Amino acid sequence: RGGGGGGWGSKTVLRQEYTCATSVGVFVGVCVSVLSPPADGGATGERSACNILVGGTRDVAKRIEAVVDEFVVSVEFGPPQHEQRRALWLQGIAGRRLYQLDHKSGVASDAYWSTDRTLDLYADGTYRFALETSHSMTGGGFSGSGGRWAVLVSQSPEGVDTLCLMPHGGGGVPLCILMRHVGGKLYVNGKPTSVSAIGM
Repeated sequence: RGGGGGGWGSKTVLRQEYTCATSVGVFVGVCVSVLSPPADGGATGERSACNILVGGTRDVAKRIEAVVDEFVVSVEFGPPQHEQRRALWLQGIAGRRLYQLDHKSGVASDAYWSTDRTLDLYADGTYRFALETSHSMTGGGFSGSGGRWAVLVSQSPEGVDTLCLMPHGGGGVPLCILMRHVGGKLYVNGKPTSVSAIGM
């Protein structure tokens, strides 16, 4: 006989039952699938599933039900992997300052130049970017910008994800930069980047 589906907390439980007569008695089979909530929070998003098939003669039907109940209760689904990765990024960089310093010296002269990049990522989703250049011969300059920021998680198993900077006003072109942790250190666009509290 067919079974139905029903909610089980944040899980969906689908159940199908079968019975058939055998030479040793009536055989009972129960197939249960436990589905996670949709990944996108809607009705059509991707789901994960855990399945179990239990069977036996009718005299152990109560034990079969106990096994099914224990299985359904034991299944727990965490957030999708990409959400976990996004949460880790936010934990590490929201409300923090990212800083890069490039410093070079001339080979045939005493000239040197440096570039300081400072990116403040505020916890409210806004950012402030500052670029300061210095040259021993020509002086230096300063520029800055601001807007909103977001983390875009890729499907890359190497953990390379994107930090997207969207300038104020909506008229500018978003700047997407690659982020990756290697050996516990942050690399932005392939360059080592320090992380500190904003204002330090």
